[in-house]
Amino acid sequence: MKRGLRRVLPLVIVFVIVFTLFPMGTSVSSAANSKNFVVYFPNWGMYNATHMSMNVGMIPWNKVTCINHAFFTVDSSYKLATTDEYADFQATFEHSEGWNPGMLRGHFGEYKYYKTQYPNVKVVISVGGWTRGENFHAMAQTSSSRAIFIQSVIDFLKKYPFIDGIDLDWEYPGVNRAKDPNDEFDRGCPGGPEDKQNFTALLREIREAYNKNGMSEKLLTIAAPGGYEKVDLTEPDKYSQYLDWLNIMTYDIHGAWETVTNHQSAIYKNPNDPSGTTPVDIKNKYNTDYIMKYYRDTYNVPASKLNVGSPFYSRGWKNVVANTGTNGLFATASGAPVGNLDNPSSPGGQNSYAQMKVLENTAGYTKYRDSVSQVPWLYNSSLGIMYTYEDETSAAARCDYVIDNGFGGIIGWEISCDTSDFSLTNTISGKLGINGTATVITPVFSPGGGTYSSAQNVSISCATAGATIRYTIDGSEPTSSSNVYTGAIKVSSTTTVKAKAFKSGMNDSATVSAAYIINNGTSRVATPIFSPAGGTYTSAQNVSISCATAGATIRYTTDGSTPTSSSAQYTGAISVTSTKTIKVIAMAPGMNNSAVAAATYTISSSDYPAWAPYVSYSVGAIVSYNGSNYRCRQAHTSLTGWEPSNVPALWEQGGSAALQVATPSFSLAGGTYTAAQKVSISCATDGATIRYTTDGSTPTASSLQYTGAISVMSSITIKAIAMAAGKNNSNIASATYTISTTPPPAGTGSKLLVGYWHNFDNGLTPVMTLRNVSTKWDVIHVAFADIAGDGTVSFTPFNATDASFSSDVAYLKGLGKRVVLSLGGQNGALSLPDSAAKTRFINSLIATIDKYGFSGVDIDIETGIYLNGGDTDFRNPTTPTIVNLIAAMEAITERYDSSFTLSMAPEIAYVQGGVTAYGGPWGAYLPIIYGLQDKLTYIHVQHYNCGGNTALDGKTYNQGTADFEVAMAEMLLKGFPIANNAGNMFPALRQDQILIGLPAAAGAAPSGGYINPTEMKKALDYLMKGIPYGGTYQLQNTSGYSGFKGLMSWSVNWDAQNNYEFTNNYRGYFDALN
Repeated sequence: MKRGLRRVLPLVIVFVIVFTLFPMGTSVSSAANSKNFVVYFPNWGMYNATHMSMNVGMIPWNKVTCINHAFFTVDSSYKLATTDEYADFQATFEHSEGWNPGMLRGHFGEYKYYKTQYPNVKVVISVGGWTRGENFHAMAQTSSSRAIFIQSVIDFLKKYPFIDGIDLDWEYPGVNRAKDPNDEFDRGCPGGPEDKQNFTALLREIREAYNKNGMSEKLLTIAAPGGYEKVDLTEPDKYSQYLDWLNIMTYDIHGAWETVTNHQSAIYKNPNDPSGTTPVDIKNKYNTDYIMKYYRDTYNVPASKLNVGSPFYSRGWKNVVANTGTNGLFATASGAPVGNLDNPSSPGGQNSYAQMKVLENTAGYTKYRDSVSQVPWLYNSSLGIMYTYEDETSAAARCDYVIDNGFGGIIGWEISCDTSDFSLTNTISGKLGINGTATVITPVFSPGGGTYSSAQNVSISCATAGATIRYTIDGSEPTSSSNVYTGAIKVSSTTTVKAKAFKSGMNDSATVSAAYIINNGTSRVATPIFSPAGGTYTSAQNVSISCATAGATIRYTTDGSTPTSSSAQYTGAISVTSTKTIKVIAMAPGMNNSAVAAATYTISSSDYPAWAPYVSYSVGAIVSYNGSNYRCRQAHTSLTGWEPSNVPALWEQGGSAALQVATPSFSLAGGTYTAAQKVSISCATDGATIRYTTDGSTPTASSLQYTGAISVMSSITIKAIAMAAGKNNSNIASATYTISTTPPPAGTGSKLLVGYWHNFDNGLTPVMTLRNVSTKWDVIHVAFADIAGDGTVSFTPFNATDASFSSDVAYLKGLGKRVVLSLGGQNGALSLPDSAAKTRFINSLIATIDKYGFSGVDIDIETGIYLNGGDTDFRNPTTPTIVNLIAAMEAITERYDSSFTLSMAPEIAYVQGGVTAYGGPWGAYLPIIYGLQDKLTYIHVQHYNCGGNTALDGKTYNQGTADFEVAMAEMLLKGFPIANNAGNMFPALRQDQILIGLPAAAGAAPSGGYINPTEMKKALDYLMKGIPYGGTYQLQNTSGYSGFKGLMSWSVNWDAQNNYEFTNNYRGYFDALN
């Protein structure tokens, strides 16, 4: 696979081309049967929003058959080793265990959990990749060195039994490749002719070790080359017998190392391809069809063992010569544009598929499809840029190819490059017939079954959150209608307990059974008897309970719970006036308790006369019919066939005023307020559900459900309605709140320049002491504090003592600057799963602030801020880390006075990304912003390293342009719909709370976003003054936002490296506004 750029041997190609390209279309093929869909998961994806800040829990497990974890490596001692100990074993995610020995965290903690949910999905460790194959050659040289590696694999699989095997991604045996000096991750991959036999021996010996250690079911796979000349350096006809399958890398066939544009992953050869045929036949043999059949027909590898590669990313060229090729394909070009996945110093035009979807909708780009090779490309003639990539149509065609030729399946490199709704993944899984469903984890008994000398209290637990456990004690199979487990079951005599767990949307768990033999030599009390028996009655009943065992005491409940020795004692008939379930148990000294008996009594009655035909009814009259009440809507004489349930024009069900839910009330009366308010809604009717709107529309059963106080930070009207089963809906309550705040006037000192200062040396920018930062900055954010896995915050000054650093902070504050401690950054992670972690976070952060005299805190956490499944309302988040972070910051800000600075620096995906999707990282900062809006001093979203994003006008704009800067800022200034739902608006923030985050130089943002100050000033003129610059995006508030607060930059150090371009330009610009 790859983490940097993969290159085939460069070729010099000279050609003339004339051919016809056909319109784009789709194909139809038969359904698949038992196909593989292997996706690679990059362990580094968690660090960057370009990769969706992806963690294991975000993988669509029900859409794939195997997950290849990328990457482990072979270390210098020839043992299997992780390439990122923190990500794989220490980072905190939703299902992380504790810190004690034997507990699992990181990606592997998540794998352990999700394997219980999806036991049929395989998880395989991929070893090597393009950048980490440096020790393959040496390890495979001798039987003794191979034995070291193989034993480490066996030990690893024993330690982590939920891992299903390994995938060797040696790129490539027999090829001696030096490391790329422009790729910081690349270690190179030595090789020689001896690799041919050694590779076969390695695979054979791994398989033998599997069998010897009782691991014959473990998987052994490889990532195999897509170039036939590299295949010939190995022995597929010999080694394939030891493999479960081969993942053929049918991509990166062409790229910007060549001077002619082409398809990176053509399915079929195009006869008009101008590529050469010697010394390597690129023209005819560098395509999916040729190489797959080369393995199958030349080397006799079974077709079912061969998986076809699908790229979830692009390759690209720049400087495409317009009068060559056709529409940018097979055209002369030189170099590559910088994609959002690229290292800018060594670009390959590598964009995620999510970014390619953005470019498809960007003005200037035209999409074409080669109907021969069956793949698309994107061309911008004015920019001279061409991209080759996979889309849904070509992915479907690739699946058809697999099905029609009997190949094993598809591999996808890699899952974090897909769109947020996994459009490529869904296309492939749909074509291959893959749609798995998670299985609820099997319940566990405590204590386990066995022989006991006394009664036992048996607890049942299930590790699947939200699962309902049902059980039986009569030996029958538990079903969805069996008793619900709510607490420990007392087993007083020999009993077989069976349990099964259920959860909507998941497969039921397996049934678990345990037999308890109670050998205490005592007899059992007779089971109590009800009189009358449970059933449906038209009037109240007096229920008597008796027991045949003389002297027995009867205990009972009427709330559905299991009766115990502390439940109410039966002393006489129980009056049942409404539907209820009575459960009873009988007890006697020296005897085992009776079995629990239960009876449900349904009382169907009405205080109103029964409906009858040939009766004159006036408007408002109330009758009963079939157990329900109805109110007359029109005066009439009833007839047979006009029963109330048949004629809603005449009768309204539930019509009594006594049956109407009470009207909701607001904790705060509507009116004009000078600051944000929190409004609670209540209803006097027990059990009522409150639904509400904030856009003036009438609330319905599908409106937002009220679950907690609503923050009102701008002028809105809240309307609420209450509902309860069996009752008429309440009247609608309405209150209008006007928040009257005036932003500070523009002028000297009203606009801020905020810069991040490096508390580290990145080797690229000047190292400076804190007191030596430019005085043109208003606020200096110190980057970064460390956050331990248990939530503890710490800070150590770089190249300074505590005393000298504190002195620098005091010095800058004396100049009127604010010095803020920034939490997180690209590599910082946060996990606050419980109140203990929250407390540690609060106490340690306060201690750090006080120790150094910081002016405030900046939340710049890019790992750990993601929304758990089911967390769908930004007003009422449920994800523990988010809930606890909000509470923690409220507590911290309460400790200091009003001058305390609270800022945030999220990436675009975490904020404005919520306009297209809400879940995972998308929109994950919105509940934090909303929950802390009245404490928030300002927010500066990072308008860089993000590609592009959809704006309020529904169009997508690319980073680094004036349109993008204005459009993204107005989303926070105006408010925007969550997941394109106009009924669920994220409210506008105050103008003085909004800054824009920019890179101080191109090098400061490796994935793009730098904007020339001249262009940025045009954007600022439009945003603040309403002066148009002729762009595509049109402000919704045409007069602009004069209270807009300023700019943030990454970073102070990059600005110094770039000759102070940022501060020199924008300090003067803002000061001139006076």
